[in-house]
Amino acid sequence: MTQRRISLAVVTLLAVFWQVPMAARATQQLPVFGATVARVRVDVIVTDDDGRFVLDLRPEDFVLYEDEIEQQILTVQVVDLQGGSVATLADAEAAGDLDGGAAEVPAPEGAATPVAPSMTSEFGAIIYLVDFPGLDRRHKDRFAQAWLEQIDQTESLSTPRAVYMIDEVGTLRELAPLSRDIRRLRQAAAEVKAAPLTRFGIQAELSRTADNLMALDRSGMAVYDLVTTNELTAIEAESRGRAMSTFDLLTQFCNALSVRRGRTALVWVSSEIQITEAGPGRALTAAYIDNKVLPPGDSPSTGVQETMRRPGSEHYSYMAADTRVLERRRRLHDAANSANVSIYTVDPLPLRELRQIAIDTTVQDPTVRDLLDSSAVQSSLEGLKDALYEAAVETGGQAYIGVTQIGRALTSIDLDASRFYLLSYAPPEPHGDGLFHSLSVEVRRPGLTVRARRGYVDLSPEERKSLAVDAALAVPGAVSGLPFRAQAFNKWSSDGEPVVLLVVAPEEDPGELRSFSTEAESVSHVFHAVAVDDNGQVLDEVHQQMRPLASKNAGESSLERAPVYIHEWPLPPGDYEVRIALEDDLSGEIGATHVQVEVPEASNAWSTSDLLIMATESNKAPQPLLVPLVAENETVLTYVEVFGGKNPILGGDIFTQDGGRRLAVLPDLPMGRDRVGIHRAAHRIRGMPPGDYIIRIHVVDPNLDEEAMLQTPLVVLPASRRN
Repeated sequence: MTQRRISLAVVTLLAVFWQVPMAARATQQLPVFGATVARVRVDVIVTDDDGRFVLDLRPEDFVLYEDEIEQQILTVQVVDLQGGSVATLADAEAAGDLDGGAAEVPAPEGAATPVAPSMTSEFGAIIYLVDFPGLDRRHKDRFAQAWLEQIDQTESLSTPRAVYMIDEVGTLRELAPLSRDIRRLRQAAAEVKAAPLTRFGIQAELSRTADNLMALDRSGMAVYDLVTTNELTAIEAESRGRAMSTFDLLTQFCNALSVRRGRTALVWVSSEIQITEAGPGRALTAAYIDNKVLPPGDSPSTGVQETMRRPGSEHYSYMAADTRVLERRRRLHDAANSANVSIYTVDPLPLRELRQIAIDTTVQDPTVRDLLDSSAVQSSLEGLKDALYEAAVETGGQAYIGVTQIGRALTSIDLDASRFYLLSYAPPEPHGDGLFHSLSVEVRRPGLTVRARRGYVDLSPEERKSLAVDAALAVPGAVSGLPFRAQAFNKWSSDGEPVVLLVVAPEEDPGELRSFSTEAESVSHVFHAVAVDDNGQVLDEVHQQMRPLASKNAGESSLERAPVYIHEWPLPPGDYEVRIALEDDLSGEIGATHVQVEVPEASNAWSTSDLLIMATESNKAPQPLLVPLVAENETVLTYVEVFGGKNPILGGDIFTQDGGRRLAVLPDLPMGRDRVGIHRAAHRIRGMPPGDYIIRIHVVDPNLDEEAMLQTPLVVLPASRRN
């Protein structure tokens, strides 16, 4: 390395990068998507009386119906992700695109085709959604501990996993994006266990209601007054609002998963969700009123209903379903079925504890203890589980309600998500009618249980694409169809205003620079981004048709890097989660990610931009690097800006990877000042031999006694490594 000379060329940049023609700048016109649904895929799980997967079915054993009309099954495959294979049992036509985006694996009938680990997400994935508003602290910890123990017994993941959490205030948080990294999965499970949860669940609600009943009774007030107390009304309003919010979040989540390939097992961890107008607290109060005020011989259940539905009353019934909640539940089922998502519900509150609530709840009044065991209260408690049962049944999943062995339930879900039959058929016309079409699958062999999604909403291509983009921006970590990288840099605009520079590029192999042919394929994408503040509100959004920031030498037909896109975004001061979706307007594939951005408060104080590393070759435009990786024949640029400076000087050094030995000194460079007072400059570094380096940049402003240090790693590859 020391035998080769590193050539250092210094340039002053008022806009060496920013005056490059910004081909990545947008036109606001979005493309019309011409994708069509050639086939609908139906993933089918068939089990025997003992719950074991049935492996020996033949194509002729299956009968498939859409809207109760039998359809011709075109392909039948057996997917075994744990075994790493897909066996084709029947293929009536050449394989084509499926609803949901995945294509069958072509193979001779009966032959098993190996599935590479990187391709398993084409067929399946498991996403855990831990619903804190539907749990109490003790049972949340119980689930997390069992989950950690199950992970510790797992050597590798056959299907990719992701972890999300709905926190106590109803905000969806990503704990682990979709991957097969078992360490990230364990870290997410540990975070669930460590996360605080102040809610104590239905037991606390009933104890509080019982205490109020006794206090009112002792005071001589009419016990009926409790029905109108603000506390009980507030509890019920909160429960209804929480239920609607949870269903909305789950629906949005399923819409995001519609851009995934393959079947998704959504593991919803919750103990309760209220779909009735009122809950167990109202049932206990009504039963207590019946016991106190009804004449002997009257039916308590009749009294309860009369008490809750008096003429002109605004009170709610614990037996009547809330129509607003039911509508949201229907939307969830439709969204899950359309996205090929099967919901698996896991309730870590054992049934024996639910049925012993009268014993566990600290109540001195024997009358109230008896009422806790009444059919009215028990029915209302069990009704909190109805939505969990129905979500599983309606989407082809399974419900594990009141389980005592959580680890066994999670293992069962793993098996369920990794082995299934994959059927496909051509749906009848017209396509894209926007209607829900029912699906049902039967097998001709008796004594077997068949589970599959119940139908799908046949959206037009434009509606499907719009829904997919919106959902990808809502839940970016669940979308991985088009892998890409994104990074945000703080800098100043040409007008001297603070801006966030978003840099986006399709993901490259970290060990190799690939070639991208501009003649063989288009590299145009559609860029979508939203800035979400600390309160979860969308402050601003961008939707742009993008062109790559890249140029090529005359006579060349390749871009030697993935296309890079940039967007300057003026945002007010604050902390933001910037969610980004990148869409290939030819293939229709969508990828999504998110980055954290901090925009500082406006100030006259001296400060620097983030360090931006770029690479260029010959007369090509410099491209920002998202991965610090260059070839030895490329020129590296280190770009920095200074705000509030007087006479800043840019210098630096090149060190070995461990930072222990200095290899070269970058000469001091006076930074040029533009018309609005921003100082900008960069070093050009040529001739770096292959190796791993640390580039350390320092900015000194001696007149103001200010300085800053910035650094980045850099890997230089031999030119022969470029394809």
